[in-house]
Amino acid sequence: MTRFIVEEGGKRRAFKASEGVITIGSGEKAMLKLASPGVAEVHAELEMKDGVVRLRLKPGVVPPQIGGKPAASEQLLALGTVLRIGEASITVAPDEGAVPSAPQAPAPQPAKAGVSLAKQSVAPKPSAKAPIPAGKPAAREKQGWERSAREVYKDKGIKPLHMLLLLVPVAVIAFFLLKRGASQKIDDSLSGPQQVFLAEKAAQETVWDQAEEALAKIGDRSKLSTDLQARANEVDRKIKEGRAAGAVAAANSAGDKYLQSQLKNFEEQRLAGSKVDRSVVRVFLKRVAEFERRWPNHPDMDWVRRKKERYGPMVDLTKPGSYADIEFEVKSMTWDNPRNYREAFLVLNRWLEVAGGDERGKGLALLDKLIKERDEWFEDRLQEAAHQYKKGQLGQSIQWLCVLITFSGDEAMGDRAAQALIKFHGSDAPTGGTIDLRAQLRGYRKELPDYWKVMEANRALAAWMRENPIDG
Repeated sequence: MTRFIVEEGGKRRAFKASEGVITIGSGEKAMLKLASPGVAEVHAELEMKDGVVRLRLKPGVVPPQIGGKPAASEQLLALGTVLRIGEASITVAPDEGAVPSAPQAPAPQPAKAGVSLAKQSVAPKPSAKAPIPAGKPAAREKQGWERSAREVYKDKGIKPLHMLLLLVPVAVIAFFLLKRGASQKIDDSLSGPQQVFLAEKAAQETVWDQAEEALAKIGDRSKLSTDLQARANEVDRKIKEGRAAGAVAAANSAGDKYLQSQLKNFEEQRLAGSKVDRSVVRVFLKRVAEFERRWPNHPDMDWVRRKKERYGPMVDLTKPGSYADIEFEVKSMTWDNPRNYREAFLVLNRWLEVAGGDERGKGLALLDKLIKERDEWFEDRLQEAAHQYKKGQLGQSIQWLCVLITFSGDEAMGDRAAQALIKFHGSDAPTGGTIDLRAQLRGYRKELPDYWKVMEANRALAAWMRENPIDG
């Protein structure tokens, strides 16, 4: 089991945790609740597995501090590590119930002036109690630390001269050993094997940042033995392959979500039955094309291609769709959460460039309807962001503002949402502490790259980031 010590608000509490995951935050969903300012509803999680404690941060949160530096989004925590989240601290402590493998003798204490070592190290010899005369109070038996040197010597038969004869040779030997040790230079190469071991351990746990950090501390690898150099090079190889595999896995993970929500669920709900609507097939095939473009190496690509072969002959995507096709496509983009008005306006305006006659008139009416719906949605979500902020739910408030920047499809609206977002930086959070918007944006850049491409192109946000680099 792993023992944790939590300190906040001048109070201290400790608990033990077996293998599993503990969520940390200020909200109801957090298993370890912190009341300190600057803590998100679910800020991070601790995973205990095989005696190893792993920290994982939630996207968009202010990184905790470890040793005065921001923690990585995922890293291992050694015993003694102090993790600061807001104004609270969590220490990874050894289990106080652990039993050492062999009993350890207490360290000898230095002798006090005027008292021989025998008084401190020799226990008094128990003696038989004499009968207590009637009417006299019982004499209190002296404790060992209260007895005089004379009493100790009398019990044990140890004489000061004997102790002196024993201590002189020991002192002489110790003097020469210390002198010799002081003259020898400490072998710095001892850190090399240790760092290789730490790098191997971190690589085994797929924590590539820590593995690289351990290897960097080695310095000149040519000073290592041939075996250690080979082991360090092997860790380098694992880091390179692991990062590449991680990038593919992350991309495929996003592809998994798109495949399930935009293709499989869509087919099950809209293309089931004997009668298939052409407008529905058209949207499905456009989503298939998008999946092929973004995840060409996805492991489920065979399934996607089979669907393309099945539905492809029904619709020619090289030709403009009818009004019914465009109307359904626009609706399919705005019934999800979040609504993608940006893409819906692009599709409709592109179609209006080639449409004519009655269909163009219907398209213009649809455009007016879409603008009205988008304006109402924008104002409603902007108020929701303000409401979430007042409730202390900073993460949800920031999320809605980022959604508005990304999906409103209107430059002026995007600037309004960006200006509201920029005001958060350096202000006092409702739950306490100071908001660092740069840390929030780093999380979006890493976890939501599709959002980020649009956000970094926003005029107001781009100008602010030039003055406040998010990597600074």
